[in-house]
Amino acid sequence: EIHFLVENINEMMKEIEKLFDKVRLKEYEKRKSEIRLLQSQITPYFLYNTLNSIKWMATMQKAKPIADLVTSLSRLLKWSFSKSNSLIPLGEELNLLRDYFNILQVRYGNKMELEVIVEEPELLSYGVFTLSLQPLVENAVFHGLEPKEGSCLISVTIQRVEDTLQVDIEDNGVGIPQEKLAHLRRQLSHLPDVKVSENGVGLVNVHNRIQLECGDSYGLQVESKEGVYTRIRMLMPLVKVETGKIGEPDERTDS
Repeated sequence: EIHFLVENINEMMKEIEKLFDKVRLKEYEKRKSEIRLLQSQITPYFLYNTLNSIKWMATMQKAKPIADLVTSLSRLLKWSFSKSNSLIPLGEELNLLRDYFNILQVRYGNKMELEVIVEEPELLSYGVFTLSLQPLVENAVFHGLEPKEGSCLISVTIQRVEDTLQVDIEDNGVGIPQEKLAHLRRQLSHLPDVKVSENGVGLVNVHNRIQLECGDSYGLQVESKEGVYTRIRMLMPLVKVETGKIGEPDERTDS
């Protein structure tokens, strides 16, 4: 009887383990689908603004800058639609950001400048999500710098803070009014009664994408002083990734 009881217990334990495996698999697939949905929401928004820049450029002239613009867009699209990996090296992401900024400079001329500061070269090998910086810079341009008169600067500062990769994107634009800033922070806190505004879609999607994959300790933080600056801080775990796993490695190097 004891032997029979032990066999039954063993069989029951096996069935329980199978159930746990099914639950874990279901949760994993759910998270994957949520991340794909967030990525699909970011991509059309980005494509719309980029295609507007190309349309504006094409009406103005027929010359080499158009080819350069399309080249930058092609690189961005190749990485945007890649599905082979979630993370890419920060150095590759910065190259994509420069491609995006090249497109912006065609539209805005010399009004805008991009500054990238990397405190440790080793940080360029740590992973971030593909096209996670572009929506943050896009937000800075359209809501912080476009309404501003005079020269505009976007600074991207990358540093290690204990076991966290910290990326600060700061602009010297018009800033965010306190009421809108408070609303944006509530959006990032996932409060159920807070509707995501059109201006915050890109930021909230990037924030959700990071938290779904990395946990609630990571994501975006926003600081702003109206008329002075806006700073978006992205926090990611320090995870090294190999180059060349998504698309082809860019031939450019970061300094």
